[in-house]
Amino acid sequence: MKIVRYLILSFLLSGILFAQQADFNQSKMRYGDAMLFSSARSLGMGGSGIADGDLSAGTVLNPALIRNGKGMIRFSAGMGLQKITEDRAYPYYDSFVGFNDYGSYAYNANWYNQFYGQIAATLPIGYAKHFSIATGILPFRDFQYDYREEVHDPVNISDKLLGYNSIRQTGMMNLVPLTIAYEPFAGLSVGAQVGFVFGSIDSIMAIKPVGIVPAAVETKEQRTKTLDGTPLVTSLGLSYRYDERLGLGLNIHLPYTLDFNSSFTQDSLMAVSSKQSITYPLQLGSGFSYRFQNVLEARVSVDFVYDFWSQFKDSQRITDFNDTYTLRFGVEHLFFDQIPLRAGFTFGTLKESRDFTRTVLTVGSGFELSGVQVDFAGGVSSFQYYQDDVFPEDLYGYTNRSDSDRVNLSNFFLRIDLNYAFTGSK
Repeated sequence: MKIVRYLILSFLLSGILFAQQADFNQSKMRYGDAMLFSSARSLGMGGSGIADGDLSAGTVLNPALIRNGKGMIRFSAGMGLQKITEDRAYPYYDSFVGFNDYGSYAYNANWYNQFYGQIAATLPIGYAKHFSIATGILPFRDFQYDYREEVHDPVNISDKLLGYNSIRQTGMMNLVPLTIAYEPFAGLSVGAQVGFVFGSIDSIMAIKPVGIVPAAVETKEQRTKTLDGTPLVTSLGLSYRYDERLGLGLNIHLPYTLDFNSSFTQDSLMAVSSKQSITYPLQLGSGFSYRFQNVLEARVSVDFVYDFWSQFKDSQRITDFNDTYTLRFGVEHLFFDQIPLRAGFTFGTLKESRDFTRTVLTVGSGFELSGVQVDFAGGVSSFQYYQDDVFPEDLYGYTNRSDSDRVNLSNFFLRIDLNYAFTGSK
């Protein structure tokens, strides 16, 4: 029980005590969010799985894992949902210029979806039984962001509606991986993956006055970013089964560069073109899993991941990101009829500031139906930070506030997977 209390306390404090100035929405729009959870099973176990994951973990976390699982041919497909809630509030003061409280002025809650699928094969004949190969289509980096606010007169008591400000960005970088794993001897598997990235990003920022607002000008800025060429993403992995209980895993995601052609248009005028190169850094990960005695039917999985974000580069602007670390912990208990109950957490620092941490609490389960393994899981995280106004007041003729907004950001994750294996053994 002490551990449970500590996890819940960490979840709450990680978002409140360390709230500082940051631009998380800008960071996501410019550089995207990585796929946090490789599968529903992984989500239920706090995102862990480098040492003992399923097929999906093999195509995301550690390529050596695609040999895991029974069957000559194995399929995995599913859907992920993420709800992002962003609540922005401004500080207000009394007539003596004393701080009173924060008042919410923009509340955005949006759902985003992801679809994915993988297939792996192992030929159970001759020397080929030591090799496995996998491919699929996976979400890779998520650039989606939606923001909308009403603008009201901040001076007059009538609180007149002045207009609407909005940002809408759509876009997902997807990955088609080609993964190969080889088992040189029983218990040891090594793997390598080369992935092909494709996708585009479209964003619109709009300022739309309502009625007659002399100081405001209706504006619409549109930007489209397309990949220049076909970027390649490479990773290497190792999985070692020491015995029937203990498993170890290592993975290396090598640096990669996304080159974009960007087209910018304001108010339907002539488009302005530019190029942008974004180099994402090296990532190192390690993990272990341990299965307790049969009487417990429980397995513990722990991962540690380090990202060298200080090596990140953007050709259009200077960035000052910090290296980050992430700890993932999960436990899986099998009840009667092999029905699992999973729980875990992810805890890590954020690249935008050393003062920020993020905790995700997760839970999941699953069942088998007509030979199809169905897994489902959910997770939640929340933290608070401060940021300058997204749309300053001078756009409508008023004086800009000198203080920052308080932003409460919450994420809810949900995944469901379907897994099937054709009969046959390796």
